[in-house]
This record gives sequence, structure tokens and C-alpha cells, in this order.
Amino acid sequence: MSSLSQTNATDGHSDDSSNQNSSVSVWLGQLWTTVSQFFFHISFETGAFLLNLLIRMQSHILDSALLFGKRMEEKARYWLVKTRASLRETGFAVSFRRMREEYRAIWWKPLPTDAPGIAGETKVKTFRPGAAALFSLKYLWKLTATILNYVCPVMAIGVLIGTIRYFTSLPFVLSVEYDGKNIGYITDERIFDDAKQMMRDRMIYEEYQQPLDAVPKFTLCVADNQELSDSFTLADQIIQASGNEIIQADGLYIDDDFIGATTDGQSMMMLLESLKEPYLEEYPDAKVEFTSKIKVRQGLYPVSSVVELNNIEEYISSEVEGEKIYIAQAGDAPITIARSNGISLASLRELNPGIDTKLLIGQEVLISKSVPLLGVKATYTKTYTEEIPFKINKTPDSKYYSSYSKVVSTGENGLREVEEEVVYINGMVSERNVISTETLVEPVDQEVIVGAMTASSRSYSSYISPSTPLSGGSAVSNGYIWPVGGSGGYVSCGLYGYWGHTGMDIATSTGTPIYAVASGTVVVAQQRGGYGKYIVIDHGGGLQTWYLHSSALYVTPGQKVNQGQTIAAVGQTGNATGPHLHIEFRSYGSVKNPANYIGTR
Repeated sequence: MSSLSQTNATDGHSDDSSNQNSSVSVWLGQLWTTVSQFFFHISFETGAFLLNLLIRMQSHILDSALLFGKRMEEKARYWLVKTRASLRETGFAVSFRRMREEYRAIWWKPLPTDAPGIAGETKVKTFRPGAAALFSLKYLWKLTATILNYVCPVMAIGVLIGTIRYFTSLPFVLSVEYDGKNIGYITDERIFDDAKQMMRDRMIYEEYQQPLDAVPKFTLCVADNQELSDSFTLADQIIQASGNEIIQADGLYIDDDFIGATTDGQSMMMLLESLKEPYLEEYPDAKVEFTSKIKVRQGLYPVSSVVELNNIEEYISSEVEGEKIYIAQAGDAPITIARSNGISLASLRELNPGIDTKLLIGQEVLISKSVPLLGVKATYTKTYTEEIPFKINKTPDSKYYSSYSKVVSTGENGLREVEEEVVYINGMVSERNVISTETLVEPVDQEVIVGAMTASSRSYSSYISPSTPLSGGSAVSNGYIWPVGGSGGYVSCGLYGYWGHTGMDIATSTGTPIYAVASGTVVVAQQRGGYGKYIVIDHGGGLQTWYLHSSALYVTPGQKVNQGQTIAAVGQTGNATGPHLHIEFRSYGSVKNPANYIGTR
């Protein structure tokens, strides 16, 4: 009973709340309607007012525009009438009217007022030749005078411009007077200064004896360019004016420096050509020339500057720089000697043939030859063929381990023809420039399948000896690691860095650990001649790695090794001039570039 009463009471309260909410909604609706109507009326009235205002303004604007246009038209008419009246009063208009009246008078003759048969006419049309001739002469003269008034000033300006251009185009030069005589024409006083310096250069063994009037005088004048003198000719004139004993001779100049003079210029030319003969014989088709600028000039020279031809030969055959020798030290290699002495490895090999195969401690290594005073440059163009290395395309296969490698199709080198320009200076190669290349045979890429399975997915526990724990560097992208521990060393000589060098040299200190670049089986671990102590590891798929010149070996033939395992220590055994690791990669016996497997760091 109580529950039912409570429920009814609750329902009654809910109805009151609903009624109150309905009243509020109705009140809000009425308020919104009132506000909307208010704003509608305001907007309507405002729009109607603006529309009426616009209509009235449009009418006023149109009236104002019409009024303005009418006033402008009246102004234009006024100024037009005024302008026409002004033009009619100008001298030109009066003259034109007068000319027109005189012209009409030639054709129309006045008649007497009592002439019979002419009713109302006072003139008759006729032609009077005399009056026409007088008219033509009168106005032709006026026309001619008017034209001349305009043409003559223009012609005068043209004549003035032409005169200015003519005189400015004249070759004004300086006439040089020395010792009271004209010795030539020059365009600049500096040419005379150069001539005096050239004269002093010829005075090697005596002083210049100046003439009485040694102060030059320069006068501006007009002369033909063919009459101009150069500094050399002017120097002859200055020497001739001196009190020195002079003679006609041939002077030798090297890079514009006077060397000496001789009376036998032909023999001196033959001497110079003889210096080129050895190079012409060695390079028959080469362009042979001196590295310095050589000139033989005939002119006036002091007798004291004329020397014997053998003295000139002795001077130009002298050396400006002697040969340089380096004594090989322990640990030296061709590449390190070249770097320390600032020359290229190719130049070192050219100066010392066979240095790559034989370099002993205490051996004299030629760094540079003696350089003669007068160098000879030979430019030789040659054509030769060379192989184009084929590319190796590696296809990864996850069915095989990273040490797996199999050649699917063998690559073949291509062939190309190269035209090269070689520059020799004093018998040494100075530069090489490839002019053009032409491919004769295209190379064929080699296709190789390599394993893509990571080393961590394979258990090597059976391969690892407890006495030789793993160490080693980080692997590169193709799964091989850097073979030298410690700081890693540096590449001192790459593949074919010299003739017969079939691997990569990594220089570092003795005792540095050597790691296996990949897992495999040791097939050689011994000491042999020029190899020194070396190891050969077979990695399967025809790929082997060789490690030469070690100081100690830590593995034995037949032993299984893991990638990164320490197999030896860097040394200098065998044919080695310094401690380093010589590593080789061979695929089915064919030499490969180690840089393609382990990089160069």
C-alpha cells in the first residue's frame, strides 16, 4: 500500500515539471517570433530607403554627367573656333591665302563691267603663261629658301661630326727624340722604358755609355701604324746612340731573359734543335718543344756580350735541380715512399723499374731526376686497346649460408680502343689525357648466386676450438668482415697496385690479430718463400681467401673456423718491406678484388 502511494506521488511531481517546461518553451517561441519580426521590419525599411536613395542618386549622377558633357562640348567648340581664328592670322596662313589668290589670278582674268554678252560675270577663265612663270619663280625661290633654312644647319652638324670622327680616328703617336735624333714612333712611353731595360739587359759585362743628350723627348704627332717601333727595335737605336762598341749579332732569350749573343746565329739554332733530337727519336710522331719560351733575335749588341757558342751550350745544358735519392728503411713500401716524398706511385715506378718486386733495406730509390735549365716537352698521341672489366651481379638466395657463392654464368671482359695524349717533360710522364674511347666488344656480366642466410642462424659449436675464441670485426653488407683487428690498419696498396700484385695490403703493427672474413675450412697453414707464413681458407662455392706475411699462425690444415675467429697475427715474413696483411680472394682460382668483399674502410 505504501509502495503504491509513493509511486503516485512521484508521478504527480513529474507532471508538474513537464507543464513548467512546456510553458517556458512557448514563452521562448513567442520571444523569438517577436525578435524576428522586429529585425525583418528593420531590414525591410533599411533596404527600401537605400533603394530609393540609389534611384535618386542615379538620376542626379546622370543629370550631372549630361551637364558636364554639354559644358565640355561648348568649351571644345570655343577653343576650336579660337584656334582656327589664330591659325588664320599666322604668317603661314596669310602667305598661303596670298599664294592661292595669285594662283587663281593666273586662270581668271577680270572683265570690264560693260563687256557685251557677259551677263552678271566679272571674270573669265583663261591661262596666262607669263603670270604662271612669275608665280613659279617666286614661290619656288621661297620654297628653296625655306628648305635651305632647315637643311643647312643639319648639313653643318653632319660636317662637324664627320670632322670630329676623322681627326679622332687619326693614329696619334709619340715621336721619340733621343740624342738629338728621331729614333722611332711609339704609342706609349712605357715602350721606351721597356727598350731601355732591354738595353741594360744586353750590357752584361760593361756599363752603358750615355750620349750627350740622354733625356728622351716625346712629341705628339700623326703617323702610320706601319711606322711604329717595338721595344726591341728601339733598344737597337738606344744602343747605337751610346758610346759603347757594338756589333750586329744574334741574341738568345729564354723566357725574355737575355742569355748571350753570338755572331753565328745559324749554329745556335742548330744547337737548340739538337737538344730535341733524342725526344724526336724516341717519340717520332710527337710534338717536341721547349718548356721555356725561346727567342733568337738579331740586333745590335755590345761586343762584350758576344760569347763563344760552346759557352752558350754549356749554360743551357746546365742543371737547375739535381737528382733526389731516398734510402729505403725497414717497413717501407712503394706506396709509402711515394706518399712521403710527394710524388705519385706511377712516377716512382717509372723512375725505379722493378721496385714492386724488389725493395731492400738500404736500397737507393730515385725520387726525381736532375732537371736541366732548358727543359724539353714532348706531346705524344697514341692509340691502344684495353679490356673493359665485366660487372658481377650477385643474386642472394636464402637457401644457402652467407659463405656460399656459385657462378651461374661466367663474365667476359669487353674491349675498347683508347686514344690518349701523353705529355713527357724531360723524359718523364707529366700528364695523360684521354681524348676519345670507342667500345669494340661489350662486356658480359657475370651472374653469381650468393647465400643470404645469416651466420647467426647456423650453429658453429663443432667448428670452434676452445683455445681459439671468437673475436673479429663487424660484417659488411655482403656478410664478410674486416680481417684486421686493433685499429683496423689502412690499405697501403690495392689490387694490381703494381704489376703482379694480386691482393690488398693492409698495413698495421706486428702482432695485430687477423680474423677469418667468413667461416670455412683451413686448407693451408704453413711458411713458403715470398708468402712467408700464410693461411688459405676454403669457404665453399669455389671461393678461397689467402692471408700472407703473418708472424704467427693459430690454425692448422683441416680445421673448421668461424667468421671472426683469430687465425693468425700480422707480421713481415716473406717478401715484405713492412708489417702488413696481404689478403686475396680467389673464385675457382680467379683473382678477385678484395674491396668488393670487405670494402676499404
